[in-house]
Amino acid sequence: MGHREPMQELGSPDSFKSYKLPAPKLSARSMSSPTCFEVFKSIAAATRPLCSPRSPGNGIARAEAKAADLSGLRLLIWTEDQQHRPVWTETAQKLRGVPMVRQFSECVTRRALAEAFTAIHGMETTPEQLRCYLLPDGGLVEDPAATLRDGDNVLLRGGLVGRGTKQRGRNVTVQVKILGLSRIDTVAQTFYADFVVVLSWLEECLVGIEEDRVDWTLVFHPALDIRNAYELEEVSTFGDKGLTRLRSSDGQVTAVHRFKGVLSQPMDLEAFPFDTQHLSICISTRGQNSKEVLLRPSDGSVVLPPDAHSSLPDWKLCKCEQVGVSTDPTHSMHGSVYTLVQVRICAVRIPTFYLTNIVAILVGIVSLCFMSFLFSQDALSERLSLNSTLLLAAVGFKTYVADALPKISLLTALDRYFVNIFGFLYLVIVENGVVLLLASCVSEQAARVTDRFCLVCCAIIFVALHVWMWATVRKAQEKAENSQVAREENAATIPSSYSSVSLDGEASPQSQIRRSLSRTLSAMRFLGHLKAGGASPMSPKSS
Repeated sequence: MGHREPMQELGSPDSFKSYKLPAPKLSARSMSSPTCFEVFKSIAAATRPLCSPRSPGNGIARAEAKAADLSGLRLLIWTEDQQHRPVWTETAQKLRGVPMVRQFSECVTRRALAEAFTAIHGMETTPEQLRCYLLPDGGLVEDPAATLRDGDNVLLRGGLVGRGTKQRGRNVTVQVKILGLSRIDTVAQTFYADFVVVLSWLEECLVGIEEDRVDWTLVFHPALDIRNAYELEEVSTFGDKGLTRLRSSDGQVTAVHRFKGVLSQPMDLEAFPFDTQHLSICISTRGQNSKEVLLRPSDGSVVLPPDAHSSLPDWKLCKCEQVGVSTDPTHSMHGSVYTLVQVRICAVRIPTFYLTNIVAILVGIVSLCFMSFLFSQDALSERLSLNSTLLLAAVGFKTYVADALPKISLLTALDRYFVNIFGFLYLVIVENGVVLLLASCVSEQAARVTDRFCLVCCAIIFVALHVWMWATVRKAQEKAENSQVAREENAATIPSSYSSVSLDGEASPQSQIRRSLSRTLSAMRFLGHLKAGGASPMSPKSS
């Protein structure tokens, strides 16, 4: 054995007290005296938990060590029956508590250590099952008789499960509790959520261990990943006091994770502002496939908070459910399958704001164009002045409310309504010009009859426009519902997070087909060139 540094003292800081004793002058004669031996032995018994037996400059400790050498080998022993944490970390060592001191009257063997483990821990173990570690370096002691010295700090692990666990797959039950839901932004296509994810799974290596003795930083836990997170903050993490619990009877671990922030959600706005949005919270694991972690939704439903409706005055929340889905292995980098839990919230928009602040004002502006029919048929300037003013007012109002409307490429129901309103005003302006031409070219009577006929037609078109718009809205709503039903039916597998990434040397089916066609065409050109009697394309001459 090589030179080893002096061992630092291990144990509970509360057990340390300050003792100021004068260091006696030792000699071979005084150490051989029976009276001095008894004195030093009593001093060692009083100061045993307080000082290290190998502390440099401590005369009492040196005397204790020499006194112990005369009577046998003394070890400071900690015992454990599970390998759920490393041999040495400061946190794990504090959880082990105060060591037990054992005196060995003869050479330390594995059998003697096994008997000491059984006496201290109360668990039967064999010398083959026992593992002995020297602290604080954590080295495994294969031959205790040749390695251990007096005053060493050792960790004994034994029992049937003394070598730890090889648990691989873990069935994790996911329960989601929504604490708050607000700010559904159809312009940015985001929403704000404050929710709690409760995970429960069985950890075999923690069976029979008390919760206060577990170092949670060393226990396996699923690495949660919210796939549609935009600006999300994780308020609580695994291992927080009071939020991570252990049921020692079967090793069930329950961990509570709280998140709050903004999540992204693609929204179907074709029927806006009479649309229905299906918000989702997609919970998955980061780098842990289904062979390691299998996420399963709990049987209970997701309960919405009572104040959810007050924080969403423009929306009506219909239902909230959680379902389990998995990724498509063909879209993964390594062909792995990842399990996910989706929380789906159905939110129906209440269109009162848009009907009263946009649609009603537009109806009022456009309905004033019927006042132009009160002017005479030849009063073109008065008619054009009124209708042009109304058209400019409608265009300005559209520009004013543009910030409250979603900025997307497709036309929503409200966008179609704006376009139809503008077209109706243009139609009335064209009618004013046609009536003036009839009055000047044909007769005033023909112009008057045409003007009255156009008045009735414009009124019918105005009413039919709104009826057609309502039918368009209903059709868009049915289309959105059918699309959502189809997505839910085909949601057994979804694209992986790495669906747009391909590894070097791995090609997609489309690229493989293109490559095969390119080789075939090259071979056909090569054969045609040979039949024509030309030189080989691979020859230096042709190159």
